[in-house]
Amino acid sequence: MGSSDDHVDVWHFSEFVIDNTDGYLVNYDANGGGGTTGSTTIDRTSLQSTLAANAFSREGYGFKEWNDKADGTGTAYAQKREYVFEGVTSDITLYAQWTPITYDVEFDANGGKGTMAKQQHTYDQTRQLTKKLLHP
Repeated sequence: MGSSDDHVDVWHFSEFVIDNTDGYLVNYDANGGGGTTGSTTIDRTSLQSTLAANAFSREGYGFKEWNDKADGTGTAYAQKREYVFEGVTSDITLYAQWTPITYDVEFDANGGKGTMAKQQHTYDQTRQLTKKLLHP
């Protein structure tokens, strides 16, 4: 005791509360897709916000719009447009809405004779190919 080498480390911890005083956050959910789309802010005074451009992707689907309900039954919002969010008092989440892509199936006789018209199909939907034979 009493040695000059004796010391006590004192640590002070503070609790910080992050308050987004600029406004409420608009968070974006990929809703079956992947990737990252950063949050945007709803101004606390005007309740206005310009929505983010979609940066999510989903195999076989194209982005359609944002919606305040995951199943798409809520209010729809276009990306990169400005909106007034009347009555908002906290952060919100908007969900990506997806449309399956369509594609054409073309047939090649591979040295045989005959032709078949191309057929349009939709991603993730089962559909029979038209029954028409190409002749050897």
